[in-house]
Amino acid sequence: KNIVWDQRPAKLPGGGVARPFLWFSAPEGARTKRTVIFFHGNAEDLQLIEADIVQFTQAMKCNVLAVEYPGYGLCLKSKGCEEVSFGGVDDVAMHALLFCCQVKGIYPSQIVLHGRSLGSAPVLTLAKRAFDMFQWEIG
Repeated sequence: KNIVWDQRPAKLPGGGVARPFLWFSAPEGARTKRTVIFFHGNAEDLQLIEADIVQFTQAMKCNVLAVEYPGYGLCLKSKGCEEVSFGGVDDVAMHALLFCCQVKGIYPSQIVLHGRSLGSAPVLTLAKRAFDMFQWEIG
C-alpha cells in the first residue's frame, strides 16, 4: 500500500527507469515540514525494513521515503533496475531526491538524508551531486 513506483523522464539524472520507493507521510498533527530519504543497509530491502520505517516515521514525526537499490527486492521486477552497480545506486538516489522535489513538492532544504550501514555511501554521494548539479544544499 505504501509502495510507490515512479519513473522520471530519461533526460533527467537517474531517469528512464521505473523504480519502487516506500513512502510514509508524517503522522497526523505533526508540525514538521521535513522529509527523510532513507537508504537501507546491505542484505535489506523495502519489504524487510517497512516496520522500521513505520516506527521511524512515528518517532521522527516526518515524511519518510525509503529507497530500493538496483538488484534488491522489488527492483528485480523492473527492467533496467535488476543489476547491482555503484552507478545504479547513485541514479536511484538522485531519482529519490527528484521524486521528493518534483512529485511531492518538497523543497531541497527540507530534505534530510539518512543512511544505515551501506546506505551511508549513497547519502554522501547524493549530497555532493545535488550541490554540484543544482546548487541544492540538503542534509
